[in-house]
Amino acid sequence: MSQNICTSQELREFANTSEITITELSKFIENKTSQQYVIIQKDFVKAISKQLDSNTFYIVEVNKFINDSWVKLVKTNQETTDKWKELLKVFKN
Repeated sequence: MSQNICTSQELREFANTSEITITELSKFIENKTSQQYVIIQKDFVKAISKQLDSNTFYIVEVNKFINDSWVKLVKTNQETTDKWKELLKVFKN
């Protein structure tokens, strides 16, 4: 069942009195539907997508840095352990 959010007269009045932009149309629809329906601008979606890509790239870079640091720490720890094992062998006898 289709539900009208505005009359044809209201739509004509909107078209005749408002600057017809996606922003104005979005405001009109939001007002008529009690914020139930919203028109999202393409530029906004592009900007959000770009930001998400940027965030994803940053997260990957941070994870790589953490992983590289962890590998270096484990390697250093193993080298130190091996060194001490060799040095402590002297005291076994």
